[in-house]
Amino acid sequence: MLKPGATYDYNNDGTLALTSAVVTPIPPNIGNITGPLLIGYLVNFGLFGVLSVQTYIYYLAFPNDAKKYKVLVFGIYLTEVVQTLMVAHDAMQTFGHGFGRLDVLNDVQNIWFHACVLDGIIACVIQISFAYRIYLLSHSKIIPAVVSLLALNQCAAAVTTGALAKINGTVSNISFDRTMRPVAGLWLGGSALCDILIALTLTYVLSKFELSKHEFSKHSSFTETRDRIKRIIRLTMETGSLTAIIATTALILFIVFPFEDYEICPAIILAKMYSNSLMVMFNSRIQTQTGLGQRVDASGESKLEATVVSLAHRNTDARMGSGPVGVRVDETTSGLIFWNGAAFAMEPIPAPGEALCTTSRSSGLSNNV
Repeated sequence: MLKPGATYDYNNDGTLALTSAVVTPIPPNIGNITGPLLIGYLVNFGLFGVLSVQTYIYYLAFPNDAKKYKVLVFGIYLTEVVQTLMVAHDAMQTFGHGFGRLDVLNDVQNIWFHACVLDGIIACVIQISFAYRIYLLSHSKIIPAVVSLLALNQCAAAVTTGALAKINGTVSNISFDRTMRPVAGLWLGGSALCDILIALTLTYVLSKFELSKHEFSKHSSFTETRDRIKRIIRLTMETGSLTAIIATTALILFIVFPFEDYEICPAIILAKMYSNSLMVMFNSRIQTQTGLGQRVDASGESKLEATVVSLAHRNTDARMGSGPVGVRVDETTSGLIFWNGAAFAMEPIPAPGEALCTTSRSSGLSNNV
C-alpha cells in the first residue's frame, strides 16, 4: 500500500520502489486545503459546460450579429478554454500525480495565472463592453469613463496579485506575505464595485425608457418592447449582483482567513461567472413562443395541442437591413402573431451594445434605449 507523503519511483522491471523513507504525516485540517480546490475545480468545469452551450446557442441564433460582437464572444470563449485546460492540469497534478503529497498541495502551480491574471483580464474586457453599452444608452461619458477606470484598475491589481503569487511560489508563503492583502483588495474590491456600478447604472438608464402601459398597452409591438426592457433590467441586476457577490466573498475569505485557502474556490470560478453573465445578456434576445392550438384528427374529433415556435430571433445587425423583421405564426394553430403592419412595427432587436428601437410608422414615434 502506498504511503501518503512518501516518494516513489519505477524500477527497471516496472514495479514501484520507495525512494524516500521520510513520510510527512497528513495534517488533521487537510480538508481545509483540498476542499476549496476540489470544489473550485468541479464548479469551474460545470460552468464551462454551461458556457459552451450558451456559446453554441449564440452561434446558431445570431449569425448576423456585428463582427465586433462575434469577436468578443468567441474571444472570451477561447480564453476560457485555455483557463479550463490549465485548471484541469492543476487538478490532475494535485489529485492525480501528486496525490497525498503536501508539497504539491502547497505549490501555487498555475493558480497564479488562471485564477488571478485571466480572471482580471476577462472581467476587464466584459466590464468595458458594458461601459460601452452604457455610453450608447445614456450618451454620457462620465459613468462609462468611471466604469472603464475601475475595470482597468482591477485588471492591473489582478495581474499584480498573480505576479506576487508566482514569486512566492507556495500557498504558505502567500499567507505570510503582507503585500498581498492590499493588492488583492484592490483587485476583488474594485471588481465588485465596478459590477455594482454597472448594474445600478444600466437599471436606471433602462428604466427611463420603459414604455407607458396606459399609452401603449393596446399595441402588441410596444408591449413586447416594454417586456423586453423589463427582462433586460432583471438580467442586469441578477448577473451584476452575482459577480459582485462572488468577488466580495473571495475578498472577505482572504482577509478573515489569511492562513486558509478558502478564497481559492471563488477565485477559480470568477472568470466563468463573468463569461456566462455576458452570454446571458446576448442570448436574452432569443424568443421562444409557445401557443395552444386546435387540430382535428382522422376520426373527426377536435383536440388541443401545443404548438412551439423554436428560437425565433430577429436580425441583430442594423447594417444587414433597415426594414423590420418579424415571425408570423398562423392564428389557426396558436393564436400568436408577430406582424409587420402599417401602423406599428418592431425594428431589428439590437445586440447588447446597440440601442433598442421601437417605431410607429403612423405617428413617427421613436424611442432608443
